[in-house]
Amino acid sequence: MKHQDYRITILDQDSNPIGSKLRKDIDSVRDIVHVADVFVVQGKKLLLSRIPSLGLYPGRWSVSAMTMVREGEQVLTAAKRCLEKELGIVRGEVEILGEKFFRYSGGVQRHRTSFLCVCDEAISPNPDDVVEICFLSRHEIEKLLLSRRLDFSPTFFSLWDEYGEQILGR
Repeated sequence: MKHQDYRITILDQDSNPIGSKLRKDIDSVRDIVHVADVFVVQGKKLLLSRIPSLGLYPGRWSVSAMTMVREGEQVLTAAKRCLEKELGIVRGEVEILGEKFFRYSGGVQRHRTSFLCVCDEAISPNPDDVVEICFLSRHEIEKLLLSRRLDFSPTFFSLWDEYGEQILGR
Protein backbone atom coordinates (compact mmCIF):
# COMPACT_ATOMS: atom_id res chain seq x y z
CA MET A 1 0.00 0.00 0.00
CA LYS A 2 1.26 3.50 -0.83
CA HIS A 3 2.00 5.96 1.96
CA GLN A 4 -0.85 8.23 0.86
CA ASP A 5 -3.39 5.40 0.98
CA TYR A 6 -3.16 4.68 4.74
CA ARG A 7 -5.99 5.89 6.94
CA ILE A 8 -5.17 8.52 9.56
CA THR A 9 -7.33 9.16 12.63
CA ILE A 10 -8.76 12.68 12.81
CA LEU A 11 -8.98 14.28 16.28
CA ASP A 12 -11.04 17.04 17.87
CA GLN A 13 -9.40 19.90 19.81
CA ASP A 14 -9.37 17.73 22.95
CA SER A 15 -7.43 15.02 21.02
CA ASN A 16 -10.41 12.65 20.93
CA PRO A 17 -10.86 10.55 17.75
CA ILE A 18 -13.75 11.79 15.59
CA GLY A 19 -13.14 9.89 12.34
CA SER A 20 -10.47 9.03 9.82
CA LYS A 21 -9.30 9.97 6.32
CA LEU A 22 -6.88 8.70 3.76
CA ARG A 23 -3.46 10.33 4.24
CA LYS A 24 -3.74 12.00 0.83
CA ASP A 25 -7.05 13.65 1.87
CA ILE A 26 -5.76 15.23 5.09
CA ASP A 27 -6.11 19.02 5.13
CA SER A 28 -2.98 20.29 6.88
CA VAL A 29 -4.84 23.19 8.49
CA ARG A 30 -8.37 21.96 9.16
CA ASP A 31 -7.61 18.37 10.23
CA ILE A 32 -6.06 17.66 13.61
CA VAL A 33 -3.94 14.49 13.63
CA HIS A 34 -1.67 12.67 16.07
CA VAL A 35 2.00 12.93 15.08
CA ALA A 36 4.96 10.91 16.37
CA ASP A 37 8.21 12.94 16.43
CA VAL A 38 11.58 11.30 17.05
CA PHE A 39 14.78 13.12 18.00
CA VAL A 40 17.83 10.98 17.14
CA VAL A 41 20.98 11.50 19.20
CA GLN A 42 24.43 10.07 18.58
CA GLY A 43 26.96 11.01 21.23
CA LYS A 44 26.37 14.67 22.12
CA LYS A 45 24.88 15.59 18.75
CA LEU A 46 21.29 15.78 17.53
CA LEU A 47 20.34 14.66 14.03
CA LEU A 48 18.34 17.23 12.09
CA SER A 49 16.54 16.47 8.82
CA ARG A 50 15.72 18.85 6.02
CA ILE A 51 12.15 18.32 4.85
CA PRO A 52 11.53 17.70 1.13
CA SER A 53 9.17 19.76 -1.00
CA LEU A 54 6.21 17.50 -0.11
CA GLY A 55 6.28 18.41 3.61
CA LEU A 56 4.29 21.03 5.51
CA TYR A 57 7.38 23.26 5.82
CA PRO A 58 9.42 22.38 2.71
CA GLY A 59 13.16 22.98 2.71
CA ARG A 60 13.37 23.70 6.44
CA TRP A 61 15.32 21.84 9.11
CA SER A 62 13.19 19.87 11.53
CA VAL A 63 12.99 16.95 13.93
CA SER A 64 15.03 13.86 12.96
CA ALA A 65 11.93 11.88 11.91
CA MET A 66 8.16 12.34 12.15
CA THR A 67 4.99 10.67 10.96
CA MET A 68 1.24 10.78 11.33
CA VAL A 69 -0.07 7.94 13.48
CA ARG A 70 -2.15 5.61 11.33
CA GLU A 71 -5.64 4.44 12.23
CA GLY A 72 -5.38 1.63 14.81
CA GLU A 73 -1.61 2.08 15.22
CA GLN A 74 0.12 2.56 18.57
CA VAL A 75 2.19 5.77 18.72
CA LEU A 76 5.41 3.90 19.66
CA THR A 77 4.91 1.64 16.63
CA ALA A 78 4.50 4.75 14.46
CA ALA A 79 7.72 6.24 15.87
CA LYS A 80 9.71 3.07 15.15
CA ARG A 81 8.14 2.78 11.68
CA CYS A 82 9.21 6.29 10.71
CA LEU A 83 12.73 5.79 12.10
CA GLU A 84 13.20 2.77 9.88
CA LYS A 85 11.49 4.24 6.79
CA GLU A 86 12.99 7.73 6.91
CA LEU A 87 16.45 7.06 8.38
CA GLY A 88 17.06 3.29 8.20
CA ILE A 89 17.31 3.00 12.01
CA VAL A 90 16.18 -0.40 13.33
CA ARG A 91 18.17 -0.91 16.56
CA GLY A 92 17.97 2.43 18.37
CA GLU A 93 16.53 2.62 21.87
CA VAL A 94 13.35 4.73 21.84
CA GLU A 95 11.93 6.45 24.92
CA ILE A 96 9.07 8.92 25.28
CA LEU A 97 9.87 12.57 25.99
CA GLY A 98 6.29 13.77 26.30
CA GLU A 99 2.90 14.34 24.74
CA LYS A 100 1.31 17.71 24.06
CA PHE A 101 -1.15 19.59 21.85
CA PHE A 102 0.46 22.32 19.73
CA ARG A 103 -1.06 25.22 17.77
CA TYR A 104 1.09 26.81 15.07
CA SER A 105 0.76 29.99 13.03
CA GLY A 106 -1.47 29.60 10.02
CA GLY A 107 -3.98 27.50 11.97
CA VAL A 108 -2.09 24.18 11.97
CA GLN A 109 -2.90 22.08 15.07
CA ARG A 110 -1.27 18.78 16.04
CA HIS A 111 -1.37 16.34 18.93
CA ARG A 112 2.32 15.37 19.19
CA THR A 113 4.02 12.55 21.05
CA SER A 114 7.76 13.09 21.06
CA PHE A 115 10.45 10.44 21.49
CA LEU A 116 14.19 10.29 21.96
CA CYS A 117 16.19 7.65 20.10
CA VAL A 118 19.78 7.10 21.16
CA CYS A 119 21.62 5.04 18.59
CA ASP A 120 25.05 4.44 17.15
CA GLU A 121 24.10 2.75 13.89
CA ALA A 122 24.71 4.30 10.50
CA ILE A 123 21.98 6.61 9.22
CA SER A 124 20.60 5.88 5.73
CA PRO A 125 18.20 8.69 4.80
CA ASN A 126 15.35 7.82 2.46
CA PRO A 127 15.47 10.48 -0.30
CA ASP A 128 11.67 10.39 -0.55
CA ASP A 129 11.39 11.64 3.04
CA VAL A 130 14.65 13.44 3.84
CA VAL A 131 16.54 15.83 1.58
CA GLU A 132 19.56 16.30 3.86
CA ILE A 133 20.77 15.47 7.38
CA CYS A 134 23.30 16.95 9.78
CA PHE A 135 24.43 16.34 13.37
CA LEU A 136 24.67 19.42 15.60
CA SER A 137 25.57 20.08 19.22
CA ARG A 138 23.25 22.03 21.52
CA HIS A 139 25.49 25.10 21.14
CA GLU A 140 25.45 24.84 17.32
CA ILE A 141 21.65 24.51 17.28
CA GLU A 142 21.12 27.50 19.55
CA LYS A 143 23.52 29.62 17.49
CA LEU A 144 21.68 28.72 14.26
CA LEU A 145 18.29 29.37 15.83
CA LEU A 146 19.41 32.93 16.55
CA SER A 147 21.04 33.66 13.20
CA ARG A 148 19.05 31.59 10.69
CA ARG A 149 15.62 31.29 12.27
CA LEU A 150 13.77 30.96 8.94
CA ASP A 151 15.75 27.80 8.12
CA PHE A 152 13.86 25.85 10.83
CA SER A 153 10.28 24.60 10.86
CA PRO A 154 7.84 25.93 13.48
CA THR A 155 7.55 22.30 14.59
CA PHE A 156 11.23 22.21 15.49
CA PHE A 157 11.01 25.49 17.45
CA SER A 158 8.11 24.35 19.60
CA LEU A 159 9.55 20.89 20.27
CA TRP A 160 13.05 22.24 20.95
CA ASP A 161 11.62 24.75 23.45
CA GLU A 162 9.67 21.94 25.14
CA TYR A 163 12.27 19.14 25.15
CA GLY A 164 15.69 20.61 24.26
CA GLU A 165 17.13 20.18 27.75
CA GLN A 166 15.93 16.57 27.92
CA ILE A 167 17.45 15.83 24.52
CA LEU A 168 20.96 17.27 24.85
CA GLY A 169 21.11 18.44 28.47
CA ARG A 170 22.21 21.84 29.61
